[in-house]
Amino acid sequence: MGYCAVGAGGLAIAAVMLPGCIAWDIRDEIVATNATLGSIHTTLRSIDDRLISVDTQLFSLDEKLADVDEKLGPIDERLARIEVSLREMDAHLTSLRNTINSIDSRIPFVDISGDSEAEQESLRNQPRE
Repeated sequence: MGYCAVGAGGLAIAAVMLPGCIAWDIRDEIVATNATLGSIHTTLRSIDDRLISVDTQLFSLDEKLADVDEKLGPIDERLARIEVSLREMDAHLTSLRNTINSIDSRIPFVDISGDSEAEQESLRNQPRE
């Protein structure tokens, strides 16, 4: 039995020492794979750091946009009230313009509107609000 153990040990040592041995090829591939994984790990860590920075910037931007939105709320309300006032004023001015054109058409020698005949006709054909 002693000869078998020595023979098996010698065979194992001889197998490892042979050039082009499969074990060495596997070992070399594992070393290369480890190096690649190390490089990938470094790249992923760099990407993670950048993503953290981008996330921080986006959070800051989100806060600023919320502030802007909060400041625009009252402005939107004021603009809505101004729009209503402008529509009312537009309706009133249209009515006044129609009244002036009506006066112009009834009194031939008075021309206070300044509108041409085509403009007056266009105003008469517009739907009233």
